[in-house]
Amino acid sequence: MTYLQPLLRNIRAQVLMQLVTPYQRIRLDFIAKEINISVADVESLMVDLILDHRVAGKIDQTQGFLVLTGKQTSSSEK
Repeated sequence: MTYLQPLLRNIRAQVLMQLVTPYQRIRLDFIAKEINISVADVESLMVDLILDHRVAGKIDQTQGFLVLTGKQTSSSEK
């Protein structure tokens, strides 16, 4: 059963990327409600996606927003 957790996390990350694409600013609690996971899990996934340069943005923890910058860098540009 240990292979299910990474698979589920990967699927959630893909859904999360598709969900946030049309927005410049989106509430973390809205994302959590849409994909039926906790806000902490959304934040953890977003941190991973931002650090992997799959999503260009910042997390505003005080206001509970994900702010997308629109400046996406590919891994070949590093």
